[in-house]
Parts: sequence; structure tokens; C-alpha cells
Amino acid sequence: KLGAYLQERGVEVVGIEHPDYCAKGSEPPCDRVVQGDAQQPGGVPWRRVLAGADAVVHFSAVNPYPNADWSESSGSMDHAFNVALAAADAGVPRFILASSNHVMGGYKDDHKHGVVKPS
Repeated sequence: KLGAYLQERGVEVVGIEHPDYCAKGSEPPCDRVVQGDAQQPGGVPWRRVLAGADAVVHFSAVNPYPNADWSESSGSMDHAFNVALAAADAGVPRFILASSNHVMGGYKDDHKHGVVKPS
């Protein structure tokens, strides 16, 4: 939805998608898509498109569903860190991390841990 919204306002949207996702035939609403694996921090093709970008909005997750285990959640954090560092290296002035409570694998719903809220 965000990609389509930005495109309607004349913003060029470049998607960086994992090759496995692209192989499924699903493409996000983008002006162009570059294949890349954010778990590979040295991935040149996806890092190259960050040069000159006004912002990076990061939505990636290894498993975006509530059944994600801690290993998958850790992999999702690797994605986020790699993309944030690559954006900083490219001089991108804005990095937006879109996440959800689902990355905690239900942790927020486990009452033995008390209330989980922003600090």
C-alpha cells in the first residue's frame, strides 16, 4: 500500500526483494525491483540502489507471522541491521523500520512476562 501511495504522488519507488519472493511471481507496486538478500550484507546489487535515495522503508522479515521462532526473529533483525547500515553507508538521510509485535513470537501475549510497552 505504501508503494502505491507514494507512486500516486510522483515518488519513484524501488523495491528490493529476495530472489525466492520474486520467483513466486509476486512483485510489490514499484517502479522497478532489484533482487537481493538482506541477510547478505555485502550484496552489491541491492546496496547499489540506495545511492541517492531520499529514504529507505524496511519491511523485511524472515517469517512475518506470529508463529516466528527466535531464530527467525533474529534473522529478521539481521535484515534490519544490514539494511540500516547499508543506508547509512550510502548517505540515505532517513531510515524507517516497519515492524510489529509479531516479531516477538507472541512474547507480548505471555502474561508471565508482565506488561510489554514502550519505555
